[in-house]
Formats: sequence, C-alpha cells, structure tokens
Amino acid sequence: MSLDRIFKTSAMTGAMSIVTMVAALLRGKVMAMCLGPAGVGLSGILNQVVALESQVLALGLPTVVVKSVAGADVEARPQVESVIARLALALGVFGLVLGLVLSPLVAVATFQSFEHLPLVIAASLAVPAAILTSIWCAVIQGRGEVGFLARSQAAFAVVSALVAVPLIWYGGLAGLGVSVVLAALIPVAGLWSRRPRYPTAASDDKGIRDSLVRAGLSIIATIAIAQVAAYATRLVVVNQLGVFEAGLYQAALAVSGGLPGFVFSAMALDYYPRISAARDGEEIARATNMQVQASMVIATPLFVGMIVFGGPLLDFYYTEEFLGATELMAWMTASVAFRIISWPAGYWLVAKATPREYLLIEGPAALLAPLVTIALLPSAGLAGAGIAMVLSALVYALVIITFMRRRGGLGYTAATWWWAALGALQVALAFGVARNGVAPLTGGLCLAASVAVSLAAYPVIRHAKA
Repeated sequence: MSLDRIFKTSAMTGAMSIVTMVAALLRGKVMAMCLGPAGVGLSGILNQVVALESQVLALGLPTVVVKSVAGADVEARPQVESVIARLALALGVFGLVLGLVLSPLVAVATFQSFEHLPLVIAASLAVPAAILTSIWCAVIQGRGEVGFLARSQAAFAVVSALVAVPLIWYGGLAGLGVSVVLAALIPVAGLWSRRPRYPTAASDDKGIRDSLVRAGLSIIATIAIAQVAAYATRLVVVNQLGVFEAGLYQAALAVSGGLPGFVFSAMALDYYPRISAARDGEEIARATNMQVQASMVIATPLFVGMIVFGGPLLDFYYTEEFLGATELMAWMTASVAFRIISWPAGYWLVAKATPREYLLIEGPAALLAPLVTIALLPSAGLAGAGIAMVLSALVYALVIITFMRRRGGLGYTAATWWWAALGALQVALAFGVARNGVAPLTGGLCLAASVAVSLAAYPVIRHAKA
C-alpha cells in the first residue's frame, strides 16, 4: 500500500470524523449547559457501562469477524456471514437479559446507591443494539467497504446528536437516559440493509460457528480486562474526587481523543484488515512503518494545538466550568501522541499473535493505568489520571515493540524512529510552553511551526522507503 493511499484514506475518514466531532461537540455543549460537569460525568459513566457490557458480551466477535470475513474466499464469505448473523442475534438477546439483571448491581457498584438506577437500566437497554452494531460493522469492515462505514458512522453521529439535543435540553437526566438508548438504536436502523444475512443453514455451519466462538473466547479475557480497567479508572475518580471531577475527566478524555480521532479511524478501518490479510513479514513491516510515519505527519500538529490551546478548546466544547480539566487534557493528549508508535503494533498483535500472547501483553497494560491512577490521585489530583495514562502508554509501547521484534522479527526502521522522535520533540516543547502559560501569539507560533514541519515532511517520506 502506498503512502498516498494512506493519506487519501485518512483524508476521507478524517472528513467523516470531523462531521462526527461536530455532532459530538453539539451534544456535549448542550449537555454541559443543561447538566454541568456532573451531568457530563454521568454521561461518560453510562457510555462506559454500555461499552463494558456490549464488548464483553459480544464475546470478542467484532475483532474475530474482521479477520474471518477479510480472509474468507469469495465463495465461502456468504456462509461465514450467515453464521455471524445468527451469533449476533443470539448475543444481542443474551446481552439484553443479562444487562437488565445486572443493572441494580452496576448502579450500587458505581454510585453506592440506587439513585441513578433508571439511567443504568437505560444503558443496559442499549447493550443489545451496541452488540449488533459492533458485529455488523466488523462484517462491513471485513468486506473492505471502508468508505461506506466511515460515512455511516458520521451520519449516525449527526442523527444521534439531533435526537439527543432536544431530549437533554427539555428532559434533563431523563432525556439523557432516553438519548443513550436511541443513540444505540440509530446505527442498527442505518445498517439494516447492509447487515449480514442468514439464508438456509448449511451442514457445516456448526464448524464455522464453533471456530468463531473459540477465537472470540480466546481474546475475551483481554477485552474484559481493558473495559473493566477503563470503568475502574472512572470509579476511582468518582469515589476519590466526586462526580463533578468525573465530568472534568470525561470532558478531557473526549476532547483529547476526539480531535485526532480521524488518524486512528483511518488506521482501524483500513490498516487492520490489510494486516490481517498480509501473507508475509515484509508486507506487514512495510505497512506498519508507513502507517506510523503517516500518522506522525498528520496528527502531530493536532496534538500541539490541543496542548497549547487546551483551555479555549474546553471552553469551546463545553463551558468555563470545565477549565479545571486543562492540565489533565494536556497529559491525556500527550498519552495519545505516544500511542501513535504502539497502535499499529497493537493491530499487528491482534491479527498475528496467539491468544495467550495477546492476553499476557494487553491484560497487564490495561490494568496499569487504574493502578497508577489510584497511586497518584491523592498527591497529584485530577492530573494524576493523565500522568498515569502517559506512563501506561510509554510502558505499553516499549513492551509491544520489543515483543513484535522478538516474535516476528519485525521492527521499525531508523527513518520511522527519526520521525517519531521529531513528533515527540514537538509535543514535549508544546507541553513545556503550556505549563508556563500560553499567550495567543506564542501558542499560534508553536502551532504554525508544527504545521510547517508536517508540510515539509510529507514530500520527504513520500519519496523515501518506509
């Protein structure tokens, strides 16, 4: 795959991500105005509950399905999709029942009371739709329909925001609960025509089903650990600092992950299926190095801008009440920047490593962030959660890159490390400027310099070998 194609794919998915981001901005702004930081914190917790339950109860199928569909022969693909369709429906029904049964327990574990039980029930009602959506999107991604998937996700975000805004504006917390359910149902309706179908069962469907389930169960422990760790981090913030601070945490997390999201959307939609289908180490190494270099060039100016203008961004996205999350957002943005070097390797791990290897690397890495957060919150306050994310990102990058080299003989080239170091230097300088206070002119010059570096870098890496 050429570097030009990576940039074109990033541009296409980036445009769709901008639409998604604007829709999220509208929804978040209304939520901040109507419900304040506490309401934003509740929204983040509810979304985390949906993610935790849906990803665990999907039994790892979304990850497995991409590989299975992308690697299937043209003749075998309809039968594979037929089995996937039946599994998705069964898991959706199971998720609905189990989610409702566990709702009281989740409410008590999260809020130490039944005060927000109706909101937790609403989140549980969204779980089956989220399961169906994740599996159907994996099938579409495995087919290679990246453009359709990117456009659909942007459209779903817009429709969800248009539905959620009046509900939250007039209904408050009750409207928030309803919006969580509708936001999960909208993609199901939108993907209905492209969903995997299930014609008459074939005699060997059982073999395909058992293979998919075994592959999914082999990675479900890692998925569960990652989701529980993310949920645990929110619980630590809520229990030690309060719901208000949980809202600041959610705001910083949303902005730090949202703006550069188009880089990683392109990576997930296009890069992962290619790595899954790659037949030799040379092809994987070339694609991985290209992906890191392209991501560095595209995303570094975004990281610099988000760090130096974190306060205005939080005010723009939400309200002045959220300015207390400025330092936290800078740390979170730095952690996302450091993960550029490890995310492509992470996709290689999903596609090529054994389940045991995947668990031994991803499990401890996921648990590191909440453990460090617990240790740092008493002394560093809310910023401790961001520092924990940076430390976790650095340790994860070191471990996975070392493993990738030893396990597959793959590694990053000197050119990739050079571009990574240049990006890290820009982020570090922006962080130093932000820590000392940023005047508009200073921040603008810092951002302009980073943009200039990226514009100069593109033709260089375009004509160089990965």
